[in-house]
Amino acid sequence: MKRKVTAIVLTAFLIGSFYNTIYSQDFYQFDERRNSVIAANGLNMRSKPNTTSTKVANIPYGEKVQILHRDHYGLDTVYTIKTELGDHPVYGHWQKVQYKEYVGYVHNAFLSFDFSHYNKPVPDTNNDFILLIPGYHCSYDFYNSNDYCWYGYYQDDSLEGESSNNAYRKQIDVEFINVAADMAGCGAIVKKNRNLKFIIGSKKIFPETNLENIDERAIYHRIGRDSITMDSSIVAEGKITMIRNEEPTSYFDERFFYLNQDGRTQLLNTVTKTYRIKLASVYREGDFDGDGKTDYIFHHGEDDLHLGLYLSSEGDEEQAVKLVSLLRRGPCC
Repeated sequence: MKRKVTAIVLTAFLIGSFYNTIYSQDFYQFDERRNSVIAANGLNMRSKPNTTSTKVANIPYGEKVQILHRDHYGLDTVYTIKTELGDHPVYGHWQKVQYKEYVGYVHNAFLSFDFSHYNKPVPDTNNDFILLIPGYHCSYDFYNSNDYCWYGYYQDDSLEGESSNNAYRKQIDVEFINVAADMAGCGAIVKKNRNLKFIIGSKKIFPETNLENIDERAIYHRIGRDSITMDSSIVAEGKITMIRNEEPTSYFDERFFYLNQDGRTQLLNTVTKTYRIKLASVYREGDFDGDGKTDYIFHHGEDDLHLGLYLSSEGDEEQAVKLVSLLRRGPCC
């Protein structure tokens, strides 16, 4: 018994030491591909690895640097973003880099992998409109915040049932950071984040106004493992209909879901050679773009295409709403 207890204690100690090494704040993993600047106003290169040394250059958003050494030059918190729900320290490591003819040190909380191809999984999406979820996750959804007007969509859940008009849209500032030593370190941080449900970046101006309820609604409910039934309110409205595919070729086309709006019917879940859009059981609806018509955010479930933004203002003769932005799951989610 004593040997068994000793073995368990030793194993627990080794596992604990292992995870402490991985998740300690000073954990650092070199990757020369993490070299794209995500600071909207450019990333300052310093003569020494600190924020008080001489500024050597300002590297514009989207530019790439060459990482000169595998080792870092110290863990540092360069500043703290104070939000309504708590502080977000911007911490990471100093790295020695070269940009053009300049050599110096940059803070890697503002460096990321180049995932521009990753953020456009479906043609003609994530161009004029961007859908984001506030906070930290492991998807590399970094954009130049100066290229878009950013709008926060808020709803106070504590007022549910007391007010039918407690949701609103407000222009906000978004800061993108990529903090170190954190599995989900990719952040879209908003200072006014209390009751913030989601974010839309737009190259068009939206009015700041109150909205109808933007809470999640159920499309269908799962009964057992392989059967689902449409939500009764959805059936009553006739807005979304489901048709079972008798000859599915994959898990993603077992059922077809159609949106019926403005006299048009369009398929919501599609499968092509390059991407798959599956419809999960919940969605949001509201006038997200201020054109007086209903827009949607559909959850796409278990595939890596996590959330899709569909706007009525971008629709055409065939589509009442157009898919304009897709938010993907990250590699560790």
